[in-house]
Amino acid sequence: MTVVLNREELAWAAGFFDGEGSIVLLTPSKVRPARLAKTLRLTITQAADPFVLHRFDRATGGFGLIYGPIPRGEHKPQWTYNLHRFEHVQAVIAAMWHWLSPTKREQARATLVTWLGQNHHAGPLRRTHCPRGHELTVQNSYVIRGTGCRRCRICHNAYQRAYKQRRRAEA
Repeated sequence: MTVVLNREELAWAAGFFDGEGSIVLLTPSKVRPARLAKTLRLTITQAADPFVLHRFDRATGGFGLIYGPIPRGEHKPQWTYNLHRFEHVQAVIAAMWHWLSPTKREQARATLVTWLGQNHHAGPLRRTHCPRGHELTVQNSYVIRGTGCRRCRICHNAYQRAYKQRRRAEA
């Protein structure tokens, strides 16, 4: 997929993101406490009109999702632009980097560095060992297509064997 970016639109998007956007790490929810990794999110919220969110999405490559309208009682309905995938957040920040303010650059840099440091699935080449200590070589690991997460084949196979044994025992 080829993405063509317009320099003027990127400058506009950077200014818009500087004023309205944020990049944050969300902690694991109480609903799914087993999740070890924090979730990365680039988000912009607007009231009443999603036009500027669609313009931002087009200007930055079309990676985001726009949700809304979200009713808010007596207030105007709300629209939200979200990016969750690390590669997409990184690409959008990189595209706007030249025009971002120093404050927003530091926020983005710190958030991305923190996410990489705390997320044990941080890319296919970052980790050398799985959480159980197995070395992640080409032979005993695989990369999940689309996410770039490296997984331990030894742990995965052990999990699958245990799962199948539980299923047989239940039957």
